Amino acid sequence: MTASEPRRILVDHLGNKGIGDIVCETAYYPALKRRYPDATLASRGSRQIALGHPLIDAFDETSPDTAFDLVIRQASMRPIAARLPEALLAGDSIFEVFLAEQGFPKQEAPPELFVLPAEAEASGLLDHGNGPLLVAYSVDSKEPSRRWGTERFRAIAAHLRDVHGATLIELGSGLTAGHMGLGLDLVGKTDTRQAMAILSMADLFLGNNGGLTHLAGGVGTPCLVPWGASQPYEAYCYEEVSVALVTDPICQNCGWNGEVLPGCLEVDVHSGRTPCMTDIDVEAMREAADELVAYIRTHRPELRGERLSRRARARDTRQLHRFDRPRGIQTFAHLHLHVGGRGNWHEEHRLDQFSRLQRIVAFPDWSDEEGWRSLLDGYLTLASPDSDWLLELTAHPLPAPEIQRLIDRHLARHGRANVPKILVYIGALSESERRDLVEGSRFYVPLGSTYDPPEFARGSHPGVGLRHLLSDSGPSQ
Repeated sequence: MTASEPRRILVDHLGNKGIGDIVCETAYYPALKRRYPDATLASRGSRQIALGHPLIDAFDETSPDTAFDLVIRQASMRPIAARLPEALLAGDSIFEVFLAEQGFPKQEAPPELFVLPAEAEASGLLDHGNGPLLVAYSVDSKEPSRRWGTERFRAIAAHLRDVHGATLIELGSGLTAGHMGLGLDLVGKTDTRQAMAILSMADLFLGNNGGLTHLAGGVGTPCLVPWGASQPYEAYCYEEVSVALVTDPICQNCGWNGEVLPGCLEVDVHSGRTPCMTDIDVEAMREAADELVAYIRTHRPELRGERLSRRARARDTRQLHRFDRPRGIQTFAHLHLHVGGRGNWHEEHRLDQFSRLQRIVAFPDWSDEEGWRSLLDGYLTLASPDSDWLLELTAHPLPAPEIQRLIDRHLARHGRANVPKILVYIGALSESERRDLVEGSRFYVPLGSTYDPPEFARGSHPGVGLRHLLSDSGPSQ
């Protein structure tokens, strides 16, 4: 890595985006790793979708942009929407359009999603090729241009069950359609990660163009989709097995260019369907299902083997070794105990606002009551709930309930109804995590802890009272 190359990179997925948008943006990960192979890569706003991705070093929801050398952010979908129809006609995939918006070259392989082995095991589904076909399906849709109809889906699902002997599992949020009653009904009973685990174990997914379809394609499960408006499924090119039926209307890009026909604007948004969906024939879907099932049966070992291989490559970022000198990156892999402050101060000070707090860090030896009580007494005397001061403490080896009792009991003795902001990290922190806390703090106060790295000697103040630290004339870093 050269001096000019970024050491810490953040891909920020936050914004008004759907699941498909975030899946498309995961194309940035391999592109960034190819360009900066030695950089640390963090991701924000994607934990439920991108957990397990082997190229992600951490999920970061709180650090300011200044903690990173490079931030990749697609704040608005409008630039992509404006050039997408033309790019698709030129043969580009949607993933490649996303890459181009950030200045990356095209790539052959689409982005992948990863299910952890433990998540797959927790689904309770068998992963072998000897049983009946497992078909996950969903009839949820909140948009008329994606809604094919419950009875139509019922006909295809029943065909897969009666003709091909498939075992059916119904997924979805249950906010629109759902609870069709064929097979195991898990509508509204799974979170995103559980749904992804089930999809990764299924042989086929049947559903509308929507979030679950993108998740299924992302984990490598073949899909059968009545696509309707928007771009055809091939533009997403997750893999070559899936089948999407389209009617190819002249207004197909209405979802991107906003040129919706007057008749479609009048369709009942709650239950209606646009012509691009109603024109997809049930018999055509049934024939497509027969052909796709035949292919899946023939290639079932290879298809399942690929997904098994992907699970083996999954990386559980909750168990990663922490960064080497991460300079302010907060992985938030630990539980936090928030005490004091006005209202939801810990929510108000997320992201960039968090960096404006004046942070005092200490790693107490909780068996030394005199030490940590003295620190709390000084902090309570000098700081207020409205001030910008924040006291950060580590709780290890004590569990959260015991730490809560200790602090509450001491605050009660102190007689303070309103207390300043205190943040307690529950669980063991690595040396680099502790170093990260010290490096991002205003003051480090040694309290008999075993952690006192010499490189931060000028940032710590042993033997100096807290009143001196918090006073305007006190020492600073």
